[in-house]
Amino acid sequence: MPAILRFEANVPVELALQNEAGITVAGRYSDRVMYTLDDNRRIYVAPFVARRISELGIRAGEPFKICKRHVKSGRSKTVDWLVERIDADGETQLERDLRDSIDIANSRNDNSSSAPTPASDPPSPVIVLPRRVTKASAKAPTTVNGSANGHSTSSLPPESGDGRQPPPDTQLAHALKTAIAAAVEAEKFAKTLDYNIRFTTDDVRSMGITILIGMQQRQR
Repeated sequence: MPAILRFEANVPVELALQNEAGITVAGRYSDRVMYTLDDNRRIYVAPFVARRISELGIRAGEPFKICKRHVKSGRSKTVDWLVERIDADGETQLERDLRDSIDIANSRNDNSSSAPTPASDPPSPVIVLPRRVTKASAKAPTTVNGSANGHSTSSLPPESGDGRQPPPDTQLAHALKTAIAAAVEAEKFAKTLDYNIRFTTDDVRSMGITILIGMQQRQR
């Protein structure tokens, strides 16, 4: 009796069909499609996997890859099947797309590193603390030439509705915002490659600290 090839989770298997026409077999829970491989082994796959093989136009004797993937969705795991053709150089479509994406990212990094650096770094944000209110300062300010206490009123920072000044945007806040934005963009890009990735709070914190250290080193 021919041996049956069973797929392990997250392990791509390279194989070739003896005949591209599969045979539908009634299974215990649902119908399966049986294929005979070129080494006389057999595989049983779900009908949608067989449709994917047919859509790719895979012929008898043509090598291709099948991977049974466990995808984590929240607290549960789902099973996803990936079927890919193999190019003449042994590279799958997903591997080629990923390599092209890495080349594009490296090219952008090279262009950004070769760009001329600015003459001087932007000044560090100035933290303005509210004045301590005392009995003397609580009195009406003395107006001198249209200014309060000798200082132009137009140079005073705006106050919020409750009389408090808005908090400044510190270097740490800027670094964390940059890290969060980078994590969101990376997750969106991964979805375009059918690659599931999620950044945790610790990941974002580590990226923010790295960005903050780089900002402080450039200011030295």
